[in-house]
Amino acid sequence: MRDRDLLHGTIVHIEYIDRGKIAEKSVTEAYRIPSVRHVARIRLVVGDTSPCTVYIGRPTFESKRFENDILKSAHTIAAACSAMFGLGIADCKIAMDGMTASEAVQFMRAVSGNTIRDRYTQRLSAAFNLNTPLTDDRIASQNPVSLTENFAIAKCSIVLTRKGHFDKVTWDGAADGPSLPLIPNQLKELRLLELVHEAHGNGLETYISAGMDADNMRSVTAAGVGGVGIGTKLHFRDPNTLAIGRINAEEVRKVLENRDFAAPQPPGKAAEALARLDWFFHDLNQSDALEFLRKTVQDLRSRLYESLKAYWQAATDGARIATHKAIQEQIQGTDSCCRDGVRRHPKQTARRCRADLLEAVCADLGNGPLDIRVGRWHPGRPTPSRQTEGTVLRRRGRARTGIESRRQPIRYRPADSTRPNRRTPPVDRRR
Repeated sequence: MRDRDLLHGTIVHIEYIDRGKIAEKSVTEAYRIPSVRHVARIRLVVGDTSPCTVYIGRPTFESKRFENDILKSAHTIAAACSAMFGLGIADCKIAMDGMTASEAVQFMRAVSGNTIRDRYTQRLSAAFNLNTPLTDDRIASQNPVSLTENFAIAKCSIVLTRKGHFDKVTWDGAADGPSLPLIPNQLKELRLLELVHEAHGNGLETYISAGMDADNMRSVTAAGVGGVGIGTKLHFRDPNTLAIGRINAEEVRKVLENRDFAAPQPPGKAAEALARLDWFFHDLNQSDALEFLRKTVQDLRSRLYESLKAYWQAATDGARIATHKAIQEQIQGTDSCCRDGVRRHPKQTARRCRADLLEAVCADLGNGPLDIRVGRWHPGRPTPSRQTEGTVLRRRGRARTGIESRRQPIRYRPADSTRPNRRTPPVDRRR
């Protein structure tokens, strides 16, 4: 935080990460909730330069019976999240360990409904550990199935997060002792691309963590991941006690350099455009008035996904470089196809949408500024898919677009003005 250059495009995550000599994550969490005083102090120092996120942790069930403990546990977690959001925290991460699939959905809905926050600027994140088996008991007529494979757990977590009314899904690869890098040791790049594509298509943010370092940033950037958590690899460590010390600025710079190198490359730009199309497609699905545009966006995202899939399926680096030309053609075609789709059907746009704003969004899909590298939040900019220009918003059950979605401040007039104040009731002039 002393060097503002290290905060460009990054998220300041606050958690207690030292487990001491206890290696079993079933006994002690790999990450734990920090002190609220430390959170407030860090939030004050960071200010508006970068968003701050907090790890809340896994819920506690005292009697080991979910139906008896959910009331206290959900209210406790919701109270902790509300306190953090009151300090200006942008994201609270909650672990789903110790619950089945149906219990996780019920718990997330209880927390989401009882947390005081701004739903358009502050998010709840569901953290699923890929090394912890997940019991899928969503279908009551069938026997519960234990999911042990990493990809199956991550795939199921997308559906659970969506049904639980959370905003972000986190895939964590922490294990007992030192963790292997999530990419490519625990999940291959091609499977990560599939997971990210599906999560973004469901309107969710994405985040991965455990064992990552600067060498992994080029791969995750080309996969379109929304956020990457790097913990102990960015800190100084005592060689004797292995205690975690302060941040190593040089390691942070290596991470940012690799990210910035991969982002302008064709795979990085394609992953960015695909993420934007996925979120846009999800927003279009909230209304039946934009069927023609929905089909256009679906075609674009399918072609971009196939081009990125071909890139990761290539066996050698030379074969991957050979796919850059095809990827670049798909990126260039994104802008023109979106513009044509709006111009061919100008009268079919919904009454709540404006063709010029939709056209601006479609133009932004192909060559807009990067804001999903490592973190989608950038200094001085609102988060995409929230209150940005042209993004379909859902407020009070209505879908509308554009800057007009922001509430305009009420303009008070002086008492001697001839026009009545908007706050005062109208005067009956018939008397």
